[in-house]
Amino acid sequence: MDKNNYEEKVVAEIASWQKILFDKEPTDVQILIDKWMEKSFSYLTERKREAFFAKLDKWFIYLHTFIQQSQVQHEAKQRIISSAKVFDHSVDDIEDIRVMPLHIRTYLAEQQVAKHRLYSMAQGGVSGMGGLLFLGIDIPALFAINIKAIQLIGMSYGYEMNTPYEMVVALKVFYGATLPNHLQQHAWTELIEQVKNSSKQQLFYEGNDEITNEIWFEQLMKQGLKAVVLFMLRKKLIQGIPVFGVATGATANYKLTKQVTDYAHRFYQARCLVENSK
Repeated sequence: MDKNNYEEKVVAEIASWQKILFDKEPTDVQILIDKWMEKSFSYLTERKREAFFAKLDKWFIYLHTFIQQSQVQHEAKQRIISSAKVFDHSVDDIEDIRVMPLHIRTYLAEQQVAKHRLYSMAQGGVSGMGGLLFLGIDIPALFAINIKAIQLIGMSYGYEMNTPYEMVVALKVFYGATLPNHLQQHAWTELIEQVKNSSKQQLFYEGNDEITNEIWFEQLMKQGLKAVVLFMLRKKLIQGIPVFGVATGATANYKLTKQVTDYAHRFYQARCLVENSK
C-alpha cells in the first residue's frame, strides 16, 4: 500500500472512530451524576474551586515532568529511536521520526498502546488484591501509566515531549480521553483546532491551558469508588486469592487505558495528517 492509499485508509478510520465519539449521548444515570456534581461544587466559592483545580493541574504537571525525566522513560524513548532505526538508519532523535511515513509511525505507536494496556491491567490486578498500600497508590499509578502511554505514543509520531507546548497538549489529550463519554467530542474538537492553528515548531501553548475542572472531577470520583469496591472484595477469596477483586481491578484499569490510548493514538494520527496538509 503506497503512502497516499495508507493515509486515505487512516483518514477513513479516524472518521469512523470520530463518528462513534460524536454520537455518544448521556444516559439518565450520567445526567443525574452531572447534576449532582454541579450541585456539589456550587457549595464552594468560585475562588475555592479555582484554587482546588489549580493545585490539581500543578500535580498533573509535576507528574508529567517526573515521568518524562525518569530513567524508565528515557530508556523507553531510546527503544523507540532504536525501533525507528530499523526502518531508517539516519534516525538519531525523536524529531527525526516526524518525517517518516505514517505507517511506520503508526506501527511504533501501536507497540506502546499494546504494552501500556497490559501494564495497566497488571497494575489493576495488583490493586485488586485489596491491600491498603496498593489501593492507596492505585489512582496515582493508574494516571501515571496513562500519561506515560500518551507521552510515548506522541514520541512514536515524532513529537518530543520536553517542551511546554507538547506537555500541555499531552495533558489535554489525557483530559479529553478521561472525560465522561458524551463530553469527549468537545475536547477532541478543541485539540484538533489547536493543531490546525499552531505551527510545527511551536514552543508555548496558546489558549486555555487548564487541565482539570468540575466536569473532569467525575473521573476522580469513579476511581475513588473503584477503590471502595476493591476494598470490599478483598475478603472474597478463592484458594486464598481475592479473585473477584483482582478481576475487577484489572478489567477497570484496562478499560480506562484502552479508552485513553485509543484517543491518544487517533489524535496523534490526525495531528500528523493535519500537519502534512499544511
